[in-house]
Amino acid sequence: MSEAALPFMNLGSGSGRIGDVCSFNTDCLSGMYCVIGHCRCLSTYVAVDAYCYERISPSESGCFYDIQCSAVWPDAYCKSGQCHCPSEDMAAVKTRDGTVCIWTSSTEPSCPLPSLPPPDSAAAMVVLPGPSARKTVSITSCNPHSSTIPSNEEIFTERAHDFKCAVRGTVGDPSPKDVSDLYDCIDNSRFWHEQGLDTTSHPIGVCCMNRAFTCQQPKKGESEEIGAVPRWWFNGVVGSCQQFLFDPSSADVSPNNFETQDHCESFCKYTCPRGNPAYISIRADVGQIPQGGCTTSQPCADPYDCVDVASQSLCCPSRKSICSEAGARVKNALRATPYDAGMRFDQLTGEQANYAIGISTRYYYNPIDGQCHPFTYNGFLGNFNNFHSQADCQMYCVQLQCGHGSPLTTGQGAPQRCLRDADCPSTHSCAAEHGVCCPTPQMLCTEPLRVGDCKQSVKQYWYNAETRTCEGFIYTGCQGNNNRFNSMNECHRFCRNVHAEPKCPHGRAYIDSAGKFLQCGEGFSGEACPANYECYFDGTIHGCCPSKAYTCSLPVNKGVACGSGSSYRYFYNNNLKECQTFLFLGCDGNSNNFVSVEKCQNYCEIAVCPNGGSPLRSNKKLRSCSASDACPSDYECTQVDVHLRKTAEYGAATEMQRSRFEEQVSP
Repeated sequence: MSEAALPFMNLGSGSGRIGDVCSFNTDCLSGMYCVIGHCRCLSTYVAVDAYCYERISPSESGCFYDIQCSAVWPDAYCKSGQCHCPSEDMAAVKTRDGTVCIWTSSTEPSCPLPSLPPPDSAAAMVVLPGPSARKTVSITSCNPHSSTIPSNEEIFTERAHDFKCAVRGTVGDPSPKDVSDLYDCIDNSRFWHEQGLDTTSHPIGVCCMNRAFTCQQPKKGESEEIGAVPRWWFNGVVGSCQQFLFDPSSADVSPNNFETQDHCESFCKYTCPRGNPAYISIRADVGQIPQGGCTTSQPCADPYDCVDVASQSLCCPSRKSICSEAGARVKNALRATPYDAGMRFDQLTGEQANYAIGISTRYYYNPIDGQCHPFTYNGFLGNFNNFHSQADCQMYCVQLQCGHGSPLTTGQGAPQRCLRDADCPSTHSCAAEHGVCCPTPQMLCTEPLRVGDCKQSVKQYWYNAETRTCEGFIYTGCQGNNNRFNSMNECHRFCRNVHAEPKCPHGRAYIDSAGKFLQCGEGFSGEACPANYECYFDGTIHGCCPSKAYTCSLPVNKGVACGSGSSYRYFYNNNLKECQTFLFLGCDGNSNNFVSVEKCQNYCEIAVCPNGGSPLRSNKKLRSCSASDACPSDYECTQVDVHLRKTAEYGAATEMQRSRFEEQVSP
C-alpha cells in the first residue's frame, strides 16, 4: 500500500481491517461496516489488500489504484490521481445513475452496453428508433441538457435533437411521449455531426436504455457453439448476476450483457432490483441522483419503499407499484389493457414496413386475480410489469400478496381465496388486503433447505430452524421452496425466534396461541405439555406430541380444503374398533389420519384377521371362541394378530393379560 494512501485509510474510529471480527460498524476502519461479525467493504468501496478504498468514476479524481476505477467501469485505470476510460477513443458520460464510458464513433451511434468495440458493436440494435426526417438513420436524437419534450409531432420529427428523449404519439393520442425514465440521452455529437446535424449550439445524443431498463432486459445471444465467450447478465427477478455463454456474432443482442461479474454488479446489483429509484435534484451537471439514506423513521414517499441495497438504502419502486397496471411508470390514461404492450419499430419510425424487431411473448401480473398472464410485447418501451417467463412473473409478484413466500394455490393454480384466518389451513394466515392464504413464519421458516435443480448460481439465504440462524447457500434458479431470502437481514426479520418442528411418531406437535411449537423437557423450566400430549424427543429437539390414546379416540375430521387437494385417508373408529376410510380435504384435521389401513391398524393396535377383515365383536369387544364355543356360520375360529390398545376403556394391558387374552382366542 502506498504511503500517500495511509492517511486516507486511517479516518475510521475503529481499527478492524477486512475480515477482522467486529460487533459494531465503529469497530472497523473507514469505508467498512460490520456484517455477520466481520468487517467488510461498503458497496461504494473496493478491497485492496486488507483495506477499503472508494470506488472512483471515470473522469473523477481521488484514485490511488487502478481497481478503484475498474470497479466502476471495466479496464478503467488510474493515472495521476484521476480515473480514465479504458481507451482514448472513449469518453466518460455522466448520467443520473452514474458515469459510463462510451465509444466516440463517427460511423455509428454508441451506447454504454453491450460493451463491444466498433466496428463489431451491435449497439445500434439497442438505441431507441425514431423517424429519420433530415437524418439518414432511423434513430431518435436528443439533447442531453434539455428537460422538455416536443409539443407536437411536427416539431418532434424535425427537431427531436433539441429535446430530451421522446417518441411519436399514436393515432388515438398523437402528442409525443416522454420516455426519459427509460432512456438516457448519451452524447454522440461526433456521430450526429457526420450525419449533418449542427452540434455547435449544444451536444446531440442518442437515446440509450438507462440502467433500470437495461437491467430488466432478458439475456440474448446465448450459445454453446465454438467461439462463444463467457458473459454475465443481471437477473432482476432473483437480484443477482449470472454467467452465460454469448455468441459475439449473434444479431440477437441485449444491452443486459457484461464482460465481467464486477461490471454487472456495479451496473445493476448496487441499485434498485427493478425499476428506477426515486431521484433528488442537485446543483450539478447531472441534475439528479438516486435518493438514499432512507430509514424507518425517514421513509420513502409512495409508491417507493426503503430497500437495503448492499450496504446502502435506496427509495425503490414498491413491489405493488411494479406489479400494477402502471408497472412503476406513469400510466397512459388512454391505455385500456392491464398490460403495456409497448410500441413496434414501425410505430416509432413511421416506416411503413412489417418490422418484427423484438416482438415476443411476455408476461404481466394482474393484481385483480393475482395471476400472471401472457401478452404480445411489441419490442420497445413498455413498463416494468413485463417478465420474460410466467415463472419469473410469479416468483417476483406473488410476494405482492404475501409478506414473504407464495400464497396457497388451488389445484388449478389460482390463489386460494379467504376472508379470515379460518378460511385457511393452520399453516397459513389470511392476507385480508389481497384475500389470499399466506404461509406463517412457523410454517415457512421450518421448510428444509432446497437448492433447486437448475443451472444458475444465485446467492440466497435460508433459515435453519434447528440452529435458529440464517445461512447462505447457492440457489440454482428453480424448484426451490419459500424458505429463501435475498438478504441475511430479510431472513432474520421474517424468521426471528422460530423453532424447528418436532418430528412426532404420528401427527403434528402442539402449537401454542402464538403459532409456535411448544417447547418441553429439560432446559424449558419444566414446562408441561397440555392434556393428551406427551413430551417427546425426536433425537434433536423436544416437543409436545399427541398421545396414542388421544389420537385413536379422536372423531374423524375431514380438515379444510387447500391447494394439495382431497384424497382418501383412514381413521380409527373408536366405537366400532376398526379403521375406516374418509375423504380428507387436504389440510389440518387431526392426528387420527392415516395414509393406509395398515398404518392405522398398526398404530391403534387392533386385531386383524389373517385373510383380511375384522374379527367379530360383541358389545364392542372381541368375541372369543374355542372348540366348545364355536363361531357363527359365516366366521371361523382362528388365531389373530391382536394387540390391545391402551385406552381408558380397556385399561392398561400387562404382558400377563395380553398372553391370557391370546390364549382365549386360540382355537
